[in-house]
Amino acid sequence: MTAAAVPREDQTAAAAQSRRPLARGARLGPVIVAASAAVLLLVGALFLVIALEQRSMEQVAEDSKDRVAPLILERQRAAVNLERFKRYGAVVIASDDAWQRRQALLAAQALAFHPGFHFDSALRLQVSEAFDVLRQASTLKDEAERRRQEAVAAVTPTAATSARQEATDLNRKAANTWHEMLVALDATADRLSVDVASLTAGRFAAIQDTAQWVSSVVLAGFIGMLALLGATVWMARRHVVRPVLLAADALERIGAGAHDVHLPPASTSEMDTIFRSVERLDHLVDDLRTAQSHLVQAEKMVALGSLVAGVAHEINSPLGVAVTASSLLADRTNELSRSFKDGQMRRADFEEYLATATEVTQSVQANLDRAAKLVHSFKQVAVDQASEDHRRFPLGPYLEEVMQSLSVSLRKAGLKASVECPDDLDVEGYPGALGQLLTNLAMNSMLHGYEPGQSGKLTVKVRRRGSEQVELRFSDDGRGIPPDLQTRVFEPFFTTRRGAGSTGLGLHIVFNLVTQRLKGRIAIDSAPGKGTTFIIRFPRAVPRE
Repeated sequence: MTAAAVPREDQTAAAAQSRRPLARGARLGPVIVAASAAVLLLVGALFLVIALEQRSMEQVAEDSKDRVAPLILERQRAAVNLERFKRYGAVVIASDDAWQRRQALLAAQALAFHPGFHFDSALRLQVSEAFDVLRQASTLKDEAERRRQEAVAAVTPTAATSARQEATDLNRKAANTWHEMLVALDATADRLSVDVASLTAGRFAAIQDTAQWVSSVVLAGFIGMLALLGATVWMARRHVVRPVLLAADALERIGAGAHDVHLPPASTSEMDTIFRSVERLDHLVDDLRTAQSHLVQAEKMVALGSLVAGVAHEINSPLGVAVTASSLLADRTNELSRSFKDGQMRRADFEEYLATATEVTQSVQANLDRAAKLVHSFKQVAVDQASEDHRRFPLGPYLEEVMQSLSVSLRKAGLKASVECPDDLDVEGYPGALGQLLTNLAMNSMLHGYEPGQSGKLTVKVRRRGSEQVELRFSDDGRGIPPDLQTRVFEPFFTTRRGAGSTGLGLHIVFNLVTQRLKGRIAIDSAPGKGTTFIIRFPRAVPRE
């Protein structure tokens, strides 16, 4: 039993038995949701930690502004005032001008009791003691100045020398006393600098610790996100990308004509569903291909049916004349036979019979010759269209035979046909394919090219294209094809006259015959109201398949 004869129910049952049940793999949806939730939680945790640490850093900054900054500022001011105090003290010790010393001492006194030293009682006491020492040193300097004046006013050299020596000793005592206090003040200034540096370093250390903690958390979060991303990519590649590539490859093989495509069980239920759908699609495509093949064969049978109708109509006339003439001859023969048996046959009767027999015989012979030629022509075209014979044949006469086989259908449609082809053009290939496509083009023009009752003309023009190519132009002067439909006319099952019995496979078969059987190309030149021309180019020597 052929595939076409297998009942549809049996095919469906066989297809169902060939399908494997769905594998119960892990579901990919919950995994994706869980991974997405983990990423969102990680990102949320990162933002929460960053927000908390930012708040902590803001608190550190506020604390530095409200508490630490004033401490640093007052110590810096104290250090500056202490340096000024030491400069005034140096002026008091080094200057020999009493007025200048008094001015410097007054300035030092103002600094000694300045509020800037009140934040530290020990510092305030030390500065007060330093001022007392400076005042004592100033007193010693005043006393030394009086001794120098006495030395100038002394009468005897001995008294002058003694006065100058006392002045020198007093100056040295004042300088030594201030130097001792200056050492203590330098130590205090160093302590203030250390306090400022310690407070600043403490704030910076707190900010740095917070920043390092935030950086560590962010780094750990990014590492976790990268790990999740890597795991997601790996899972996607294994459970999504690879199965999708397998499904795409299976679809390509189905499109290329492969049969019984099977895919392995997928690791996830979703992809396994897709795999099984692809396998079911394979069965559906096989069914569609079988149906299309049946429709193509039916279309060919329709063309052959039209050919048979044409044969019957064309042969009917000469055979009818021959039958009528032979009947007349039989009647005349019976009459002559009865006259001969009755002994009444005359010479005139016999001569009349001979004339009638000669005329009838000639008529019968002429009509039978005509019928024989039609049968031979139709037989060749029919055999070519029904077979896959590869041979060398003259192109012009063969095209005329094909169009002659369609003459009855063309006359009924009110169409005339003409063939223009070089007499010496022979081609090697498949005449059946050429006859089939020419028949389909003619049927297409009759069905779609003209309004009912409209007359027209079909033209087949053939010319050489170089030494290796042949160009065949099939034209009609009908209604033409709209531009938006010209790109679709070769699609299978596309038709604008489905209600009139068109299957939409005629031009699709033409396209396949030209491109596959004749190894050529086909194009359309058409405009609404200006007719349609199909331009077919194929090699003069079509290779045997």
